[in-house]
Amino acid sequence: MPDDKSICSRTHQQKIKFFISLGNYETKILREIIILSKYEGYFRLLNSFFNFENLWLKEKYHLVPVPLTKKKLLNRGFNQTEIIAEKLKEKFGFEIVNCLEKIKETKDQASLSLDLRKENLKGAFKLKFNPGKINILLVDDVITSGYTLLECAKILKQAGIKTIGAFVLLS
Repeated sequence: MPDDKSICSRTHQQKIKFFISLGNYETKILREIIILSKYEGYFRLLNSFFNFENLWLKEKYHLVPVPLTKKKLLNRGFNQTEIIAEKLKEKFGFEIVNCLEKIKETKDQASLSLDLRKENLKGAFKLKFNPGKINILLVDDVITSGYTLLECAKILKQAGIKTIGAFVLLS
C-alpha cells in the first residue's frame, strides 16, 4: 500500500476518488511479472493478473490508460496500460478513451527518489481532446508514489471531469 507521502494522502483525495489494486508490489513474483512484461517485452505475462471474478464496479466508467511518449512507445513496442485497459474493457464493457498524451520525456519513475518523482512529471501530460462529462477510471500498472496518476488526474480535473478513479495492477 502506498505510504503517507503518496497519492492516498488526504491532500490528494479530491482529485482521485478511489483506487483499485489487484496486488501488492512487495510480492516478489507479481513484481517480477511486471518487470518482465514492461522491460523485457513479455507483455503476455500481464494476463496472469486478469482473473476478475471478485472485481465489480457499480457505475459505468470510461478507461483512460496512462500514455507513453511516442518515443517510448516506439522503443517498447506496446503500452502496458493499454493492454490492461483492453482487459478491463473485455470484463466490464467500458469504453477506452485515449484523451491524454504524454508530451515530455521523463526519467523512469522507479529510478527516482520520492522527492524527485513529482518534479519529474510536471508538465508531462496534456489533454488531446476533452472527453466531456464522463466518469474516468485511470489505468496504470503500478502505483508507488502516485505522482503519475495525480498528474494525469490534474489535467482531467482541469477539463471538468468530476469523478476520477484509478485502477492499478500493483500498489
